[in-house]
Amino acid sequence: MFKKLVPLILFFTVFLLCGCTEKKNNVYSGNKLDIVCTVFPEYDWCREILGKYQKNVNLTYLLGDGVDMHHYQPDADAVSKVKNCDILMYVGGESEKWIDEALAQVPNNNITVVNLLDILGDSAIELERARVRSKKALDPVEETTEPTTVPEPLYDEHPWLSLKHAQTFCTEITEIICRTDPSHADYYRANLESYNNKLSALDKEFRLMFNDCKKHALIFGDRYPFRYFEADYNILCYAPFSTCGTASTAQYDDIVALAKQISYFRTHVVYILESSDTTIADAIIENTTISNQRIEVLNSAQSVTQKQADKGMSYLSIMLGNYDIIEEALNQ
Repeated sequence: MFKKLVPLILFFTVFLLCGCTEKKNNVYSGNKLDIVCTVFPEYDWCREILGKYQKNVNLTYLLGDGVDMHHYQPDADAVSKVKNCDILMYVGGESEKWIDEALAQVPNNNITVVNLLDILGDSAIELERARVRSKKALDPVEETTEPTTVPEPLYDEHPWLSLKHAQTFCTEITEIICRTDPSHADYYRANLESYNNKLSALDKEFRLMFNDCKKHALIFGDRYPFRYFEADYNILCYAPFSTCGTASTAQYDDIVALAKQISYFRTHVVYILESSDTTIADAIIENTTISNQRIEVLNSAQSVTQKQADKGMSYLSIMLGNYDIIEEALNQ
């Protein structure tokens, strides 16, 4: 009788062990790791680092419809993906406050979070913001007793446009993936080294280009997300807007001022972003005295669609394209 029960006991033992598999290093046995990225550069960096093992991961590009984070309106599905993923990668600025709110609703939150602005720390570029008084402080009677309320600082939300910072982000992402999947850590770190070498080489080419060219001014007829890029290479950039928020209508005085900068630097190009029209740039050109003006598109890598990503568009190809456009313009 005992001999007959042994196979049955062994069967149920194996069944119970398989059914009680514990979560280890954010990976369930037999299930894929869920990584959610809000913006395209994060998504593409993960593809580069994961390489052939991307097949073992559910990698989601949340803004894959091409809407940038300043205009993105999350639906219930997006919020659910954020709240139920294993690893979340986002920028961490004002435009993504909805993510912080979603994470605050996750009980026993064990999501590994990659916040680009947090990684930068003091290297994040703070935007100028007017001091705001509370409503009570505007009362003349209370104005001398109520202190001025200073809002939380705002930071530029496009740190990926710095090739130097991109290398830092990729290193951080790699270490998180290695901790999640230590059995392939050597492979991931080898991918990181190869990729960061490419980023470093392009960064060097940008520095050489700006050092060798006397025309360091880039004129934008559009929103302006290139603060980190500008800071890296110590170049002059002029735009009708100081940020890349929702503003779209430029003041006439700003257009005239930009036209004067074109005349001063004798440049022949006005830049716009990949998802913009030419209205403001056309107005700037109409007010210049320099002939042979043209409009060129610089890609800020914030409006890439999933379809474009699937067809091979990458962060590196975007930055290489920007290099070619700027080099031709500066050497004209």
